[in-house]
Amino acid sequence: MNKKDSTLFVLFLGVVSLVGAQVCEVCVPTGGNSSEVTAIQDSLTNLGFSFQSADDPTATACDVYITYPSSNYIDSGTALPWVQAGNGLVQISDHGPDLQINSWTNVGAGNPPQTVTVVDAGHPIAAGVSGSWQTFGFWHYGITDDYIGWVTDPDPNIAQISGNDRGLSARAEGAGRVVYIGWNVYGTDATADDLTILRQAIEWSGNCSVPVELMSFIVE
Repeated sequence: MNKKDSTLFVLFLGVVSLVGAQVCEVCVPTGGNSSEVTAIQDSLTNLGFSFQSADDPTATACDVYITYPSSNYIDSGTALPWVQAGNGLVQISDHGPDLQINSWTNVGAGNPPQTVTVVDAGHPIAAGVSGSWQTFGFWHYGITDDYIGWVTDPDPNIAQISGNDRGLSARAEGAGRVVYIGWNVYGTDATADDLTILRQAIEWSGNCSVPVELMSFIVE
């Protein structure tokens, strides 16, 4: 290219969010099982989320509150008005305020693989994932037995876990949204589909997005 006729293109280094969505501010409560804490925090970091450790999201500036096996959590009476005001709750396992009533079962020692089957591929949380894949139960790190769970309310059935409807279920709650996930979606043994479910559950529940970093460069 002739330098005289060159055209200058510049992209500035910065962080942007998806059009129409703010960047997700995530709260993760503290927990008793260090393996679970490490697993979920590492996955959130790898997915691009910034987060803070906070047992009470009502006292912080977060959009999405994630509970997980062994974590602390606020009661339903405190969680419900916070969600209805426009925030998101993602409950993984039976540890959470149970805004979606759920049940669970022990699938045995040795962490046998479980099968996820997508029922509603059109739901934003399930967008782009496989129709079916094998994964593990929700209490996968640091204990011997493993568990799977499912929502017993008549809420939307987005995916089954080992034949149980509403292993993944979500609904609007006032101006906010709640999500229940009954299997492992984080840590070193989570599949790409599991991690996609986690990311999209956070984004959908909080109506927010992972920040996207733009690199700056010049082309002549």
